[in-house]
Amino acid sequence: HVARRALRLSHTNIVQWFDFGASPVPFVAQECVDGLALSALIDRVRVGAPPLHVDVALYIVEEVAKAIEYAHRRRDDRGGEPMIHGDLSLDSILISFDGCVKVNDFGMGPVRAELVDARRSGRTMFESPEKRAGEPEPGSDIYSLGAILKALVPVAPAAIASLIDVATR
Repeated sequence: HVARRALRLSHTNIVQWFDFGASPVPFVAQECVDGLALSALIDRVRVGAPPLHVDVALYIVEEVAKAIEYAHRRRDDRGGEPMIHGDLSLDSILISFDGCVKVNDFGMGPVRAELVDARRSGRTMFESPEKRAGEPEPGSDIYSLGAILKALVPVAPAAIASLIDVATR
């Protein structure tokens, strides 16, 4: 059910799915994004590349927020529950080499939870209390996005002042 809904998501900031199936093994055919996961970009910063500027961090978060808003407004054919990502992290955000920000694995949170122990994968720092309790809701994605912003912007007085300056322009 989640995979069928993910096929219907069509947004500039969401990795497009083309097909899925389970034969002979489970698969998802999706758009190829020529770039890096945000986690890989952050790893490069940690090993000596210049830190992300606050404007860049805000751009990334803004683009992800557009994807989340779109998905949360999408309902299934019966007008049911909104589409929740449920597993936003630095690994599920892709940055193309031409600067496009795309969210990957929409709706795969429940499936990933069965396959990967989140505690070992480092994803718990982005999980909302509702997600940890096994009851993710749209606000869970917003919580995760806030945690991602916190991870992108160093918490220092100069960074906070710069963030406030950019946000109030």
